[in-house]
Amino acid sequence: MPDRIVPEPPAVTPEAGRAAVLGRLRGIVGEGLQAGLIDRLRVFCIEDGTELVAQYWQPEGYEHDDHRSPRAFLFTPTTRFSWRADGELVHESVGAVLWRDEPGGRRYCLFRRRAHPTGWYTIPAGHLEAGEDPCAAMRREVFEETGLAVLSAELLYEGELREECRRGSDYHLWQAWCCEAIGEPCISEEADVVGWYSRLEIMEELPLILPAGVFFEKLFGERPRRVRAG
Repeated sequence: MPDRIVPEPPAVTPEAGRAAVLGRLRGIVGEGLQAGLIDRLRVFCIEDGTELVAQYWQPEGYEHDDHRSPRAFLFTPTTRFSWRADGELVHESVGAVLWRDEPGGRRYCLFRRRAHPTGWYTIPAGHLEAGEDPCAAMRREVFEETGLAVLSAELLYEGELREECRRGSDYHLWQAWCCEAIGEPCISEEADVVGWYSRLEIMEELPLILPAGVFFEKLFGERPRRVRAG
């Protein structure tokens, strides 16, 4: 007897909400990479869970029917994910607060994002891949996003933060290091501005994504003035 083909469940209506969308996706992608259900890039509409054409880099957003969103649910064969007890999707992330000493004082490398959340400043950071050592992953992300090399690294923060990413997750398990860096930063596809900034600029002027705000608060002992909500 031939194997019975189980049809994919229908898309969830927007009215059903995020919990229903995530529940459907969990049934498709499994509990994590160990389930072996992700063998290619798969992209799903963040509004109703419909599978979209698999395109990884969409700074202009993901369009489906009559709506467009800067975010979508992206799953790849290498990006680690899991699920919280409340059914929310969790990604694992690494990042680096990069510094160098200059004649006028210590400065820190940040860049302004081109993709969600557009216009906010961030440190070099990214998702942890399967089999990667977190510190090695951090060094990879630093080089990919700024072209800088890390001279030394000291663990600064470890824990869960609630903050949106363009790949659909609202929660991330973070490891972030404070690192001395060498070189001049270059602009990657994710940035439109990159530079070295003083403590005063970071604390008073730059609009920071939530993780960057948390990490600088940990480093400086006080919260920067302009931090995006999670």
